[in-house]
Amino acid sequence: MWIRWVMACVCCSLAPWLNATDVRAQDNQFGAVIAHAQQRMVKVSGAKAGNVDGYASGMIVSADGKVLTTQGVFLDGNQVQVILPDGRTLPATVVRRDRRLQMSLLDLGVPTPNYFDLEKESTAQQGDWIAAISNAFKVADKDEPLSVMMGVVSLRTTIDAKLNERDVAYSGPLVLIDAITSNPGAAGGVVLDGKGLVVGMIGRIIDSSETNTRLNYAVPCSEVLKFIRGESEAAPAPVVATSSGKPLDLGLKVFTLSGRSSPPYVDRVLPGGAAAQAGIQADDLVVSVAGEKVNTVSQYLAAIEKLTDAADVVIVVARKKELIRALIPAATTAADSTATSDVAADPGVDSAAAASAASDASAQGNLSGDLSGDFWAVSSVARAALARIRPCVVTIESFGGITATEGVIGGIRQQGEGNTTGLIISPDGLVVTSLFNFNRSPRIITVILADGQRKMATILGRDLSRNLCLLQLQDVANLPTPEWVPQNEIQVGQYAVSLGVGYGDTRPAVAVGIISATNRIGGRAIQTDANISPANYGGPLVDIEGRVFGVCVPLSPGGLSSSAGVEWYDSGIGFAISLHGMEWWIDRMKAGDDIFPGIIGVTVIDNPNGPGLQVVRAIEGSAAAQADLRKDDVLLEVDQQPLKTQADLMNIVKRLTSGHQLTLKVQRGDDVRTVDVKLTPHPDSQPKSLIPGLPPLEELR
Repeated sequence: MWIRWVMACVCCSLAPWLNATDVRAQDNQFGAVIAHAQQRMVKVSGAKAGNVDGYASGMIVSADGKVLTTQGVFLDGNQVQVILPDGRTLPATVVRRDRRLQMSLLDLGVPTPNYFDLEKESTAQQGDWIAAISNAFKVADKDEPLSVMMGVVSLRTTIDAKLNERDVAYSGPLVLIDAITSNPGAAGGVVLDGKGLVVGMIGRIIDSSETNTRLNYAVPCSEVLKFIRGESEAAPAPVVATSSGKPLDLGLKVFTLSGRSSPPYVDRVLPGGAAAQAGIQADDLVVSVAGEKVNTVSQYLAAIEKLTDAADVVIVVARKKELIRALIPAATTAADSTATSDVAADPGVDSAAAASAASDASAQGNLSGDLSGDFWAVSSVARAALARIRPCVVTIESFGGITATEGVIGGIRQQGEGNTTGLIISPDGLVVTSLFNFNRSPRIITVILADGQRKMATILGRDLSRNLCLLQLQDVANLPTPEWVPQNEIQVGQYAVSLGVGYGDTRPAVAVGIISATNRIGGRAIQTDANISPANYGGPLVDIEGRVFGVCVPLSPGGLSSSAGVEWYDSGIGFAISLHGMEWWIDRMKAGDDIFPGIIGVTVIDNPNGPGLQVVRAIEGSAAAQADLRKDDVLLEVDQQPLKTQADLMNIVKRLTSGHQLTLKVQRGDDVRTVDVKLTPHPDSQPKSLIPGLPPLEELR
């Protein structure tokens, strides 16, 4: 996200007349591009290999059922399943694979009228907006739409991976992007530009255990087309300069004290030298020289011996977690090097044809309209939004309580340690925050307001269904409160900004992204690709007008603990809980109630004899048992909603909490009756002791 934000700040003064309405128009159009693409995306699953789940994303690329996805261990057999956008699951056969490109082409054997027209390739270049769509972390299920992340094109370049020596995920041209796509399940997804044209396919994870560097990238559309047509060729060997030019003096030295087999870290850069002018700095790690990968000082020295000043030279360095491409122009063109683009043309792309295709977006393949957006518009509007929400954001400090016996969670800190973020929701001092930082039952809680005042606070209640906690500030009045975005106005593709104070400063840090999905985690959560991590749990996720979408929390589809989902920090998968229209929640928490996920307490299967769900058993002591539900009863309706599949029942119950009452329509033999059931707490969410011999935390409060 940093590229987008920095460019925004640089350009913000150029268009002060742009306002939130202008940017919201971009939101709406980007949402149309995403909705268009979702109908052409699939979920791919196959055999599991050890601890590696066999799932990925895929793109429908033809009208006759061809699907493009990644190459992986789950495709080595013939147990490949593809879930279409409408939720249908179909078997697929593998047409061809390519190890260098790490791609597989599948055949569903059925017509697929909605598909990506790859002939109309995107010409997006450095700095242009893109959206990446995939099923990262397998968050989306059945007919749920895939996750969306927004970013910009960072660079078009080429990677030369020696697959025979090491199983590197990809070799060839690629498009680096700043959307976080290096996550399980994302490979095989699509990267689109602002016009809805395909930039490329999200590639498999490429990482380095030595430098802790991961690449977020797409395989360019041109390479994808070659593979689909069966025209892929082996990766070309790096080109070695044979010019009679003078040896090139880079003006840099690498560390050699650890030996010639150590990584080629830059020791010194000569001021005014070629390397300095190209932006190379001390402590950078040289990754490649003129297209030749270098792992050691020896390889680096061998590579630079081949260089002359007769041709442009590209040196790629890793700086922290970023790859930087430095261009050293040839001596004959150095004088006008400022006019030379440092973005290499994508091999195999006919620029004129691609530009023509981009301007001729058909109803089948792509959408019309330029969505590249104005960086300065987003920046100026976002800053105004932050100014409006800032008085409502507080820093929460906790002291004492039970010491955790677990290790570090999410690589950040132990759960319940350090400052966290909260949001004022009433003038009399109600503050909502994440439950993540309160599982240690702190003895003392203080809250720092935006103006620096420090106030005492007490816990009123906890919600283990949404991982929220409600606090009451003492000795306050007339506090500012935020405006909430109505849930029916929340749309995929809208800009979203997350705020958090957990980085060691009482001033909130911000991260910019978009709304990726709604009605996630059983309908409870909003998904965003804005940075959501332990540093900003409890803080607000706001729109470009400063209105609150929801409160940031860790959540997971299969977990009920307050740390479930924290492993996704900084991954582009984050969740927020909307409290708009949730007066019942406030009332229950103010009354001191703890809220738990609710269950009916039945095991069901699809009814083999007709509509509804057949009861297999009722859990002892549950709502079902109290309502006298028995084996072989058939559940026909819940609150007048017909039940066709187990997912229908699950989607209804997951939105509710313990204590909610439902009306069931039940058939037993020829008798049909209605019964009222009150959901009981999910057993996995009940209070548990962190330390053997001590009572649960709730009893210590």
